[in-house]
Amino acid sequence: METWNGASWTEVANINTARASLAGCGTATAALAIAGVTTELVNQVESWDGSSWTETSTDVNTARKFLTGFGTSTAAIAVAGVVDYPASGYEDITESFDGTSWTEVNDLNTSRQTCASSGTQTSGVLFGGESTAPSYVIVGVTNTWDGTSWSIAPVAMSTARYGLHQGAVGTASGSLAIGGQPGTGVVVTTEEWTVSADIETVAFD
Repeated sequence: METWNGASWTEVANINTARASLAGCGTATAALAIAGVTTELVNQVESWDGSSWTETSTDVNTARKFLTGFGTSTAAIAVAGVVDYPASGYEDITESFDGTSWTEVNDLNTSRQTCASSGTQTSGVLFGGESTAPSYVIVGVTNTWDGTSWSIAPVAMSTARYGLHQGAVGTASGSLAIGGQPGTGVVVTTEEWTVSADIETVAFD
């Protein structure tokens, strides 16, 4: 693992369980590493205190990979991913963390994998990915989270793409979608998500 101080990267303490395609959330001094895959899917969650990783006893309920997450180390959301592909396709599972345990809450509107997300436990945004509803298709769909349920926003990404993983930077009202795969290739495309607090409009620029 490496940390960024605004000028350079420094290698610091490694995560306890090597894995790929996991989700993460939090800050440089308080973060979570959620689920992923080793040689098999795992539901392990590790917490970061700014200097080391600790295996927690608060594993997510559903082991999966290619999920996404947002929030803080004590109030987080883990959503979407892959459990058993291609048998059951992608997932719409949403789990909420209260600092002590994970609880399954209202599902995402469409099953997805490798989408991006940002925000807090009570206000989030999720976009892009590959969906299994109604078929395996790359999407630019934008979903918003109000702390209880998901809604489909009226504006989608200009470039539908998957492979975003944690490729979102920002909040529920202002976020960046960076890179990804619209098909067989990869792109450098960056789109900005904005929400006006006054007129409640949304846009990808």
